Amino acid sequence: MLTRFFLIVMLSLGLTGCGILGPRYNKIEVKDTEVVKIKIQEELLVPCVPEKPLSKEDYLKLQPHERESYLSGYSIGLLGTVKDCNIKLKKIKEFSDAQ
Repeated sequence: MLTRFFLIVMLSLGLTGCGILGPRYNKIEVKDTEVVKIKIQEELLVPCVPEKPLSKEDYLKLQPHERESYLSGYSIGLLGTVKDCNIKLKKIKEFSDAQ
């Protein structure tokens, strides 16, 4: 029993190598640290907020053709908001890549 234990310990030490023959890493010394703050343009920080839709009551007061026209215009307005946000994100990405 003791010989098995000894044999298992020796085999595991032999397979792992105990870190003796492993690669040696040089220590990196950090001498100076510097904090860098990057100012992002104020126009890129403005949140993209879509316009508020009509209330349910006001929407139901419209005629059927007016409802369709309103929904088309509102959808186009939302797509414009998404486009503006995508342009802002692209500018932020370009700004961070330039740094």
